[in-house]
Amino acid sequence: MNVGMTVLAVASVLVLFGLGQRVLDKMHADIWSIGNNHTMDAGAAGVINTHRIAKEQKVQAFGGGIDLNEASAPAYLPE
Repeated sequence: MNVGMTVLAVASVLVLFGLGQRVLDKMHADIWSIGNNHTMDAGAAGVINTHRIAKEQKVQAFGGGIDLNEASAPAYLPE
């Protein structure tokens, strides 16, 4: 797991406690890979919340989702 993934995993857990939003705001990432062994730590609600926050932050999230279509959807970034 790289540093970016570690920060995202920690932030995802902190979101459950209402603290992660500040961490995510400061990341300035334009893409999040959420396909990892911690994706379901907060259950389906955590996945839904992660995608909601990604949309609010104007970030592309890929690699995980509430269903197969969402989980396998690609992320597109402008050149």
